[in-house]
Amino acid sequence: MDLSAPVDSAFVKALPKVELHAHLSGSISRQCLPEIWKRKKEIDPQLPIEDPLLLMPRGKVDYTLQTFFQVFSKLIYQLCNDLESLTYATNSLLEDFLNDGVRYLELRTIPRATPESAITQEAYLNTVLDTIQNFKLRTQEMSVFLILALDRGNTTATEAMRIVDLAITNKPRGVVGIDLCGNPTQGDVTVYRDAFARAKAHGLGVTLHFAETPASGNPTELAALLSFQPDRLGHVIHVPDEFKREIARRRLGLELCMSCNVHAKLIDGGFLDHHFGEWRHEECPIALCQLPGLAKTLKSITTAKIHELSKQWALFDKRKDEILADADAAPNLRARARTLLDGVSRLEGYPMDALDEDDIDLDVDLSADDSDLKMTSPVIGQLQAVDLTNIRRFLLQGKYDASVTKATYSMRVDRAS
Repeated sequence: MDLSAPVDSAFVKALPKVELHAHLSGSISRQCLPEIWKRKKEIDPQLPIEDPLLLMPRGKVDYTLQTFFQVFSKLIYQLCNDLESLTYATNSLLEDFLNDGVRYLELRTIPRATPESAITQEAYLNTVLDTIQNFKLRTQEMSVFLILALDRGNTTATEAMRIVDLAITNKPRGVVGIDLCGNPTQGDVTVYRDAFARAKAHGLGVTLHFAETPASGNPTELAALLSFQPDRLGHVIHVPDEFKREIARRRLGLELCMSCNVHAKLIDGGFLDHHFGEWRHEECPIALCQLPGLAKTLKSITTAKIHELSKQWALFDKRKDEILADADAAPNLRARARTLLDGVSRLEGYPMDALDEDDIDLDVDLSADDSDLKMTSPVIGQLQAVDLTNIRRFLLQGKYDASVTKATYSMRVDRAS
């Protein structure tokens, strides 16, 4: 394997992907928004909206949670406030996902009524569903489904029930679930209990934005959200340990949004500090989300991991050479075998198998809790912990047993090196 080869973004893009956490409004590209703005500006030169490229310059990704919602309210919701713009934006983002290698997409959106444009929730939803259907008629390469979302800061309990009813009615057209999203610092989530119960009763999936910020990670809110019996959880950042255990026990699906969490500074650190590294050890299904942009994220992660692996490999080679040099300088075969055993034991991760003076720990019975000291599964051609222990016994025996000859020492040395 050539660890020095660069990660090819074309290869990463070509990987077939599943995207489960794509907000319609949040997936509109920086190329698409100026196109909508330019069209509106030509129709109305007095349009009171700034050029999107001024508010969202290309390459700028360091939006905090606060500035992110400010940009949303100034740009996306104001620009996509008519059915023509909504159709254009939806088509554009579907093409973006397809070109990014997505082959299964669950798009989510809040059905927004726009009274000033005479747009009802039904008209909004029909426009999105019609656009998806027309897109699917043009290409068979990507399956697309829709999740209807409740805005925790603005959707009332009554409006939530209405959105759930819209979802139930439109299940045959590809609506598959209900989401709870919006500004995580606002709203009382308990008011949506009946709406989510109705959604579950009618076979809709339930996904929830969960512990996205410290404010939304309080135990009272998290207990309420889990009582909605969700199928999947999004973000799961600020989760207390007792809730982590419950999530793992239920084996809930997790939508981990690495690029969003890192760039919006919802976590401390970079991609390698993301809590994916913790959750991947649990038995919860995990989806890495937030496309488009995952190709760049994967490239960044893969490059970093390859760089780290290269450093570890170089350190391994350096330590191996040091062990062999120490063994070559040993005064006799037994000393050489002991040097090799000590070095290989530590290099392989079995430091307890290094040869001490008397090796009295050979007779210690490891308990079931000493998982770190147990041997790994046998691998052909590799020394395991049991092999190292046997070599230790042999070397200890050689101190007192004259039948241990130079030839047998040579055999052991060859095996250890």
